[in-house]
Amino acid sequence: MRHSHLSTSIGIARTLSPVFVVLLLATPGNGAFTKIDDLESLVPGQPVNGQGDWHSELVNQFEPAGVSLDPADASNNVLRIGQGNYSGGRLGHRETTNTNSNLVIPNGAVATLFFRTKYGAQQMDFSVGMTDVANPISDTIFNSFSQFESQIGFSFTPGADGLDISDAGTARELTTQISKDTWYNVWMVIDNLSDTTQVYMQGGAFATQTLLTAGAQDKFRFRNSGIGPQSNDLLTFFIATGRNTSNQPPRPTEHVGPAFVDDLYIDRSGVNLTNPIPEPSTGVLAAVGLSALALLSRRGRRAARNAEAKAGVRFN
Repeated sequence: MRHSHLSTSIGIARTLSPVFVVLLLATPGNGAFTKIDDLESLVPGQPVNGQGDWHSELVNQFEPAGVSLDPADASNNVLRIGQGNYSGGRLGHRETTNTNSNLVIPNGAVATLFFRTKYGAQQMDFSVGMTDVANPISDTIFNSFSQFESQIGFSFTPGADGLDISDAGTARELTTQISKDTWYNVWMVIDNLSDTTQVYMQGGAFATQTLLTAGAQDKFRFRNSGIGPQSNDLLTFFIATGRNTSNQPPRPTEHVGPAFVDDLYIDRSGVNLTNPIPEPSTGVLAAVGLSALALLSRRGRRAARNAEAKAGVRFN
């Protein structure tokens, strides 16, 4: 994106103190995050299955997950899930994975998974997280949610959307302060030694990065670790949406969607709560800082030369 205030950076730089320049240049960047996919190299308007490391369930009566343009930003590709058609009274049960090898969280390791997500006017029930199953996509397993380990789930109840997390298979409500058509940054700190997950969110009502809790609890056990930690590597990024087999009130539009996911990153070295997505202002500040630093450096060298000349110092 272009920013008209870039042209003013030199003028701003002239007013900066050296300390402020240092602070600008010390602004956190991507840390140790590895980009898995921002979907910009994928083909919009097509199913995501087979593009890059993405795979999606391809059952004819349900719409597959696909690459689309962000409804709010036609320059941005996103993963779109849901808003399929009725078929025998059922709606959009979908399973989508990314099998990039950089996503593997070895047993005993701590990693931070980052992604952005939002949902549309008719939210679906959908879960996002990691599984120890290499290929969890299966049309024969009705409850594919059971294949999650680290799992958060967006659930729809008219007038009270919410974000839950699996705690050894029990859903714990993290927040109801989420809203449609709002992008959220999500950090999942996944501890594959203790088999626990912590979730941080920013966006909407969360003006700053916020650790989400259920009462006083902020760490939640993997879905299948109720009897204690299991010795499994986490292998696959997993998205699963629910199905409404009865389509009866009070939730007749459950699982319609759409929901969107974008900017998937991971840091397998530990806890990383930086934002790996460059903010437009970050680039501006970096440019301003570099310009100011260069200007101050030139002034410093000129002053030193003048002082040396007055003192009669000779240069080789």
